[in-house]
Amino acid sequence: MTNTNMHEQTIRALQAWQQWQAEYLPDTVLDESIQAKGPRVLEYSEFVVTEINRNPEIFQCLLETDVLGKTFSPSISPTAFKPDLTGDERDFMVALRRFRKLHMLWIYWRDLSDDADLEETFAHISWLADECLNMALSWAHSFSCQRFSIAPESLSPLLIMAMGKYGAEELNVSSDIDLIFCYDDSQPLTGRLRALELFYTQVGRKLIQLLDQRTADGFVFRVDMRLRPYGDSGPLVMSQSAMESYYLEQGRDWERFAMIKARFVTGDETQIDELYGILKPFVYRRYVDFSVLEAPRKMKRLIESEVRRRNLGTNIKLGAGGIREVEFFAQALQLIHGGREPRLQSRELLATLKVIAELDLVAVDSALHLEEAYRFLRKLEHRLQAYKDEQTQILPDSDTDCERLARSMGFDTWTECESAIQFHREHVNCIFADLFATEEATASNTDLQYEDFWLADDGAYDFAVLAPLGEEQSKAFANHLQHFKTESSIRNMGPRGSKVLDELMP
Repeated sequence: MTNTNMHEQTIRALQAWQQWQAEYLPDTVLDESIQAKGPRVLEYSEFVVTEINRNPEIFQCLLETDVLGKTFSPSISPTAFKPDLTGDERDFMVALRRFRKLHMLWIYWRDLSDDADLEETFAHISWLADECLNMALSWAHSFSCQRFSIAPESLSPLLIMAMGKYGAEELNVSSDIDLIFCYDDSQPLTGRLRALELFYTQVGRKLIQLLDQRTADGFVFRVDMRLRPYGDSGPLVMSQSAMESYYLEQGRDWERFAMIKARFVTGDETQIDELYGILKPFVYRRYVDFSVLEAPRKMKRLIESEVRRRNLGTNIKLGAGGIREVEFFAQALQLIHGGREPRLQSRELLATLKVIAELDLVAVDSALHLEEAYRFLRKLEHRLQAYKDEQTQILPDSDTDCERLARSMGFDTWTECESAIQFHREHVNCIFADLFATEEATASNTDLQYEDFWLADDGAYDFAVLAPLGEEQSKAFANHLQHFKTESSIRNMGPRGSKVLDELMP
């Protein structure tokens, strides 16, 4: 892409900014800093351009309350667009989506103008998710109480556990939120209710709809429930006692990894402390536990297989040396040593990397490389997602998009930006591979391919390993295998039985 075209993109953004001011703020003199940053933000985000024209009053609110130039804090959050929890469903959903747009404009403005560091962006988007979730839960609880003729105060709210980046309060700017629902099953039945599970399932379904459903006003947060016990085949909500039994008796190694970042967003302190007391010994063992390396090793190979199958080499999250490898590296060392080193029992990845270095579990320069790469890749991820407010981690393929992305990252050319991306990913992949290399080096490629095929989800099979069978027989075999894996006797098998089966089947 030529410098002339680059200049034209910047000129168009400046013109769009001037036109917006002329139409909506003709008599207002903006702060010099805001005036200077406007064209940059508009150039790097079509979403911002669209929303300030579609909903100018929302952006005007941010300007009038003078928050764009301030570090985010809940105490300075504008209250003008906070939803009325007593409104009807349609009005509440509209208001909740407008509330999200206000904060996303604020987040994107500060991120794209380089006013916010990574920690501020994490904190703001995670706070927004908590706020929206709690408002949606309050509305869903009241709605469900009306349906079952129950006084709202007679049943405790749904217990919601945030998982993954949401649990760690490290959400990206266009992220799903991973949730697990449970409820206190010691409560007495009331009203027309015949089973607590019916009530809390209704609450959970309504909550997901309020947040996830895409309307003319967009969505709030996409909700992912696949990390719950038994995954998609399990109940949407689970009683507290059933959840305790599941993790004590059937919890898998990969669920130990997931639980590192678990955080309760709702519930009273007594309930939360009780559940944490059960989950902590499941996640962290008192001894140095090198056996946990097997779970991320398998997940690593499955991801690599998917990357090859779907050609995801340009995916900065799943590709070699991507964000996922930094996360797996830190989590593996947390599970190995966390039972004896309480400082490793942290949800936050950057804090964990510092402790890993302090404990000499990895060379200091390796820990620094991982931190620098993680910060760079997460910033890059945010810039990719900010353009259209879409969840993506794939680098663009057009010259125009590549050059715009490079400028948003502070580089003059895409060649410079691409070199920096490659530099960080190579460092991450080298450090990550060292941790998991030993056992894989002793296994044949064929053995690993068969194991990957057995462990793969339906639809993610790499049929190349079955090429000798022919296309028709390969697909028939995969169908039989998937049917076998989803039988209740296999799905509900305990961790010991699952481990034996995983070793036997390939």
